[in-house]
Amino acid sequence: MTPEQKLIDLRAYAEQNDVPILTPEAENVFIAMLKASGAKRILEVGTAIGYSGTVSLLVTEDSHLFTIEIDEERAEMARKTFADFELTPRVTQFIGDAGDILQK
Repeated sequence: MTPEQKLIDLRAYAEQNDVPILTPEAENVFIAMLKASGAKRILEVGTAIGYSGTVSLLVTEDSHLFTIEIDEERAEMARKTFADFELTPRVTQFIGDAGDILQK
């Protein structure tokens, strides 16, 4: 399955399960901003199922994602998403309250 089809399936899962992810319009703006920025390190607060983090890594070369999720079940789903896209080496996941984690 292509990465594009995997993203379509992930979006469908999110919509069916009321998981908040980027709207298609916001995703287009987000991608344009990422490409223009040349970001190498990306911080995401609120991983959910890993949709926007995956998009971030797919559109940026040699970038690394640092992502924080408070919900352990969603963090596990995101971990599986990153693995499915073979992005795990480019991800550092933190599970817990972002306010506490960011202070460290």
